[in-house]
Amino acid sequence: MEHNEASTKVGIIGFGYWGPNQVRNFASLQAQDVVVAGVADRDGDRRFHARQMFPDIPVVENGQDL
Repeated sequence: MEHNEASTKVGIIGFGYWGPNQVRNFASLQAQDVVVAGVADRDGDRRFHARQMFPDIPVVENGQDL
């Protein structure tokens, strides 16, 4: 996924019920220079799920790491 300095970068904190929908919807805006910079969730199972669903998007435990 290419992006430039003018891209709008979005970080998703929390990958619970709405998280997958948010990531999918923001990722679909790539043509408008919107980039999902990463996903953060404290729950290891949710991080695993995020990595499975979106392998090209970084997943971290702490939102501050985004």
